[in-house]
Amino acid sequence: MLSLLIALAALSAAGPEDAIVTVKRDRPAGITEVMTGIAISPRHVLLLASFATSDAPPYVASGRLRVDPDTVFYSRDLGLAILSFDDAGFDGFMKPCDEPPVIGDDVRLVGQGVTGTVTAEGRVLDESPDGIFLVSAPRIDGLMGAGAFDSEGRLIGVIRGAVGSSLGSRAAVGTDYLALLPARSWLVWSELAMSGGWHATSSFGVTATSCSDASGERPSGVLIVAVDDGSPACLCGLRPGDVVTHVESLRVFHPETMRSLLVLAEDSIEARVWTRGTERSITLPPLR
Repeated sequence: MLSLLIALAALSAAGPEDAIVTVKRDRPAGITEVMTGIAISPRHVLLLASFATSDAPPYVASGRLRVDPDTVFYSRDLGLAILSFDDAGFDGFMKPCDEPPVIGDDVRLVGQGVTGTVTAEGRVLDESPDGIFLVSAPRIDGLMGAGAFDSEGRLIGVIRGAVGSSLGSRAAVGTDYLALLPARSWLVWSELAMSGGWHATSSFGVTATSCSDASGERPSGVLIVAVDDGSPACLCGLRPGDVVTHVESLRVFHPETMRSLLVLAEDSIEARVWTRGTERSITLPPLR
């Protein structure tokens, strides 16, 4: 296994392309699908969760070599998955950057197409209420799941889908709006998955979902749908209808991010909560 993984490694982390990994899965009737993977550590590859399904398990490919992951971590909430390998091998990996994209800045998108690595230059146009950044870029195949890199070559996010339509009536020169999920939204979750501390033995006691309101009448964040009586969430003051907007200083939009912060916390942490037009701070206990 180790020798196979070493064969997949780049010689050095010279640029964003070195972090891009070819991920494949075999479908019925002899069809093989190709997807972009991003090496975020020597042993972990990030990709879209929709491609990491149990009926057609993904694997890393390089030429004729096939390497199956030892573990797959899913986050349906974030729409991402991480392939984990017991042995090291992805020398060209790139750690995610915790700084958000800057509106107006140029970004370089690097993905994996059927014939090889594809790149496109784009620009960050805006941030939607749910924390997704809109990117204007040429329409080419291979950008779903692509890594987004800033002018310094840092990994600032992943393309999770298309959220707009082409401009004008000439499809050949149209521009699509791509949905960039910033790295800071999934950084804590990925750190938790890679550290091996994925499972907590206790429950926080909430049912939650992501919420956004384009009208601005309420903030986007993590909407608390239900709270178990006597649970840690109940004891710290969370109630159905609350919207958690910040945990510590981090803006949160996904329950998975909030959960990961609680699992990684060594001590109690502060959260900002919106309820019916008012905002308050509460203390959240660490989740063990």
